[in-house]
Amino acid sequence: MDVTLSTEDARRAFAIAGAVCAKQGAKAAPNWSKRVLVDARDGGLFVRGTDLLLTASVRVDARVSKPGLHAVPGNVAALIGKMPAKTVRLRVWRNAWVRVESGKSRAQVARVPGEEQPDVKPIEGESVELALAELAPMLARVLVATDPKHTLYRGVLFSSEGGKLVLAGTDQYRLVEARTDIVCELPGRVLVPIPLVRMVQRYAGKADGSVRLAFASGDSEGEFAAVSFRFADGVELSGAIPAIKFPGYAALLPTGFDFAVRVQRRELADAIKRAAMYEQVPVGHTRLEPGRRLLRVSSRDETGEVVTEIAAEFGRGTTDCRKPYPLTFQGRFVADWLKSIAASEDVDLRFTGPERPAEFVDHEERGIRCVVMPINN
Repeated sequence: MDVTLSTEDARRAFAIAGAVCAKQGAKAAPNWSKRVLVDARDGGLFVRGTDLLLTASVRVDARVSKPGLHAVPGNVAALIGKMPAKTVRLRVWRNAWVRVESGKSRAQVARVPGEEQPDVKPIEGESVELALAELAPMLARVLVATDPKHTLYRGVLFSSEGGKLVLAGTDQYRLVEARTDIVCELPGRVLVPIPLVRMVQRYAGKADGSVRLAFASGDSEGEFAAVSFRFADGVELSGAIPAIKFPGYAALLPTGFDFAVRVQRRELADAIKRAAMYEQVPVGHTRLEPGRRLLRVSSRDETGEVVTEIAAEFGRGTTDCRKPYPLTFQGRFVADWLKSIAASEDVDLRFTGPERPAEFVDHEERGIRCVVMPINN
């Protein structure tokens, strides 16, 4: 192998592919999981890293003097990033090494034949195109409800309704649904694994244009085994779909409410943060108590109590409820969602019953809601 390319392109390719590799010092990880596959051919350099569940692949333009397929350590990006010149040359040296040359600097890293490295084939199948401008912030809002310490579902549900993308995530204590304006028609419900969604969300925030979402069919009709996100700049992020089924959550969403309270998002977020000081985990709670043109936010334990009163606007609901009632819940399950909609001024809180889930709705983007399970005292 002998290939020359932009130093920045090389650094970027190895950084993205290396992000899914095991750390070099991880003793329990097999050696192959600490390496990336480097494939020089067809006027480009392909760099791919995988742990067999999550795969990151990048293609960048390069001048290929001699093609080759090799595996090198996954942390090569750090080395390339320190090279002095604008271009870098990668070539096999003395058979056991890949030499990295840039300007007057050179280094070599150990290599193994590419045929010895496990690889994941590109996903071929049905695909749809999604606009990136809205996808990244919507993923961020849904990801707050996928706490790995609590969730059984290990993914974000992608589906479509009315020709538009719908995202949902839950950790059993709360559920966030985002009905987006992204036009698409998915072939079914797809549970995308959380690590893949996090990578896509981070990268989508830096990319332009659109991303192509592709599906690999599973053993049964209507089921999918893997999914990939193909960006226009040569980056592809893919992963295996968890075998567990995402619940049919639509039946659990409130269809009406007794009354609504509108408050400023920042004031509510600050009040919940203060209440968290006296919210003992896991049994503590935050209490929301409607008052006369205000909402009282409080919490207490044996060491103290904190109460904050914030201005509120009240609205009638879809039922005949005439007497407001309080709501208790774990504040941290709402605090991070409020942070994810930081661009919004107001939040609508819908009370659906004394012992029923409460619904927090982004007032500016009404398709985004967080449904929180109450604590019944």
